[in-house]
Amino acid sequence: PAGTLSETLKQTLREHKSALLAYLLNRNENDTIVSDRQGRFTPFPLTETQQAWLVGRHSAFAYGSIPCRGFLAISFPPSLKPARLEQALRQLIMRHVMLRVVVKEEGFQRVLSTVPSFVLPESDLRHLGVEPTQRALDALRETLLSAPADYTRWPLFAAHAVCLSHETQLLLSVELIALDAASLYL
Repeated sequence: PAGTLSETLKQTLREHKSALLAYLLNRNENDTIVSDRQGRFTPFPLTETQQAWLVGRHSAFAYGSIPCRGFLAISFPPSLKPARLEQALRQLIMRHVMLRVVVKEEGFQRVLSTVPSFVLPESDLRHLGVEPTQRALDALRETLLSAPADYTRWPLFAAHAVCLSHETQLLLSVELIALDAASLYL
């Protein structure tokens, strides 16, 4: 978009124009990605962003001790029971390997071949009035967002089902170290 590139960045691009063009001309767009089924549970390095999140969450830094976590509340019809949400989450966990990842302090991540069955906590707030319901939802959100993160232990996410009078909500808190940028927009 217009105005996105600073003059400094534009100048840097101009200085390296020939190298950038050579790279683009020499790359093979027909390269295929090959799945390594044998090595999928072997530890692999963190990306630079993941390394920054891992190191930056430690209290040794001025603004450390802050987890990089995302939160999402998804609304469903009130007829959807938490047991169905739990079943769906279990299927997602088995299908998407990064939902089974743990991160080692040495800077490697590893997909676990098996994990315990995920148990979805649930709260029934249908009997509460509007204000008490909102306070309970706010408290649940704060609990999910403020829980200490131990990247070495599965899962790197938390979930909670909430039954309300007009809907069922799935509250999700996800450690961003387990996601790539594209996953945030799914």
